[in-house]
Amino acid sequence: MAAASSTDLAAIKGYDNRAKRDELVAAILADIQVPADVLGKVSTSCGHSLS
Repeated sequence: MAAASSTDLAAIKGYDNRAKRDELVAAILADIQVPADVLGKVSTSCGHSLS
């Protein structure tokens, strides 16, 4: 997806470019619809992993 938007991934690599990476991820994920049951399972699994 980064290639489709002509984004040079090497240019946004590293801690200093976190905001740029976050913007890219948000743009890529904006059109993705996640079914509620899948979202619930992922949220639950993440919660268990973090606790």
